[in-house]
Amino acid sequence: MANLPSALNPVDAAKGSAETSSTQGIEPEMLFNLQLPQGWTQRVIWDEDPAFLRLVLLRHAAAEKPWLGTVCAAPCEELPSDLTAFKNQREDLQVEGDGSAAKAWNDAMKAWTSKTQLLPAMQPSVYITIDAFPKNTAGKTDRNALPDASEAMKKISNATTMDYEAPVAEEEKKMVEIWESVLKTTVGVSTPFFAYGGHSLTALQLCPKVLAEFGYRPELAFLTSEDCTVRALLSRMQGSLPEMAGRAKYVARLSAPEVRGCNLLVFGAAGAHASAYKAVAEKMQAMQVYAVELPGHGEQGSEPLETNFFELMEKLENQVTQWAETRKENIFIWGDSLGAVIAYTFACKWQCSKHISLCGLFISGNAGPREAAAECGIGASVFTTLNMKFTSASDMQLSDWVQFLIASSGRKGEEMKELLADPALAEMSVGPLRADCLVYESYQLDEEIILNVPIMTMHGEQDCITTSKAMQSWSTVAGGRLEHKEFQGAGHMISAECPAMVARHLQASLPDFAAPSIKQIDMMHLGNMESQKCGYPGGNQW
Repeated sequence: MANLPSALNPVDAAKGSAETSSTQGIEPEMLFNLQLPQGWTQRVIWDEDPAFLRLVLLRHAAAEKPWLGTVCAAPCEELPSDLTAFKNQREDLQVEGDGSAAKAWNDAMKAWTSKTQLLPAMQPSVYITIDAFPKNTAGKTDRNALPDASEAMKKISNATTMDYEAPVAEEEKKMVEIWESVLKTTVGVSTPFFAYGGHSLTALQLCPKVLAEFGYRPELAFLTSEDCTVRALLSRMQGSLPEMAGRAKYVARLSAPEVRGCNLLVFGAAGAHASAYKAVAEKMQAMQVYAVELPGHGEQGSEPLETNFFELMEKLENQVTQWAETRKENIFIWGDSLGAVIAYTFACKWQCSKHISLCGLFISGNAGPREAAAECGIGASVFTTLNMKFTSASDMQLSDWVQFLIASSGRKGEEMKELLADPALAEMSVGPLRADCLVYESYQLDEEIILNVPIMTMHGEQDCITTSKAMQSWSTVAGGRLEHKEFQGAGHMISAECPAMVARHLQASLPDFAAPSIKQIDMMHLGNMESQKCGYPGGNQW
């Protein structure tokens, strides 16, 4: 057991809960690819609670014998050749009158999953029975041949029995008009979005229209839930706007309200919204996670996109710095991809501030500032990896951006490819990415400012946008401690591909970062004394 990967802790896993498992264990898909000691093999089975998986470690000899009964107290009996008796039967459920059995067991399954520790976004909205999974010519599951979930949803949902309720208030009329423009059907105010055939793709089309009209971007998870009606969306929007008004512009809180601890401020990747880092925030109980939402992105979608680095910084500087000055706890910064150079720019200023307690800088997916200033908008490594030949991001066509976006999605590349097959959605997704890459391309550096806080770089092993060697260039601005973490099997977007591992790594770094060595304290003191060495890189351009 001592030779197992250090990320595994069987004792803690056995006592797992939604709270503790977020800080231990590994990504589920990595359980199937563990490098185990010689003579051992693994099996992965569901726990009674579908929020958990069980990793079973077996000697090769034991794996060839019946072992399931030992693990989960299943009866040690051979299964009959005819398994029809194990299927759910109509008499197993109480179906009232001529009610649908499918609706009855869908309701039963939903009631069961609501009591488990599955996150709401992971709980299925509809369950469909099929005799067997359709296969393609390669013998793999043919996803395109699976039954249409929206059709099944209509049959089992209470929404289909709801009477049409016309909009009355002016806001209801405006929202209904937006829904009808996307769904191409008459919409009532009390019928859920999905009941009209709405799904994730139509939800993506709806979001910018709602944002343009109301200044609020709906959450995709809510739009595709059974609770989302026109009236419910307006109520949710009105409840969120006062909260948005009371916070600093451009800074969004991702952690739950009850989470306490030091602050982590995220400057995100090109094309990413602040919500892209919510999966990491949900797994962190020792840090309050915030993210900067750039103009033209997410909740700031009503503003025009910026394409120049120094003009972008002029917009962000006062608002983000004022937010930082109000924090009583220590602050860490995480710059991801494009956000790396933005984070570095703020760190150069904040390390000399008497009102901001900056304790460390996390960097992922980008080279050091000197190398970044010399790159074009999509980075130097892309030309070799994707066989692209451009001198500027402005020369790229839509098909080039789609290829770049799929490559940067790592393990989620196939999912992104399917999403971007729709030209309208591709253009919608590429717009912010194109603008952000032009921002990155306009970044200039006149002088490298040495950072006296610890720097922790992070990199996905399969990242085809930035190499590990490029990450080493952060050593030129490291005045104190510099460490590196490689995430096995992950690509460019580590926040989306392995959020639990990233969260665990960020939190594990806190004790060391919060207690710098005497040498680092002396360096920090020296940096504060020598004010002429502090300021924004780039001279008088910003």
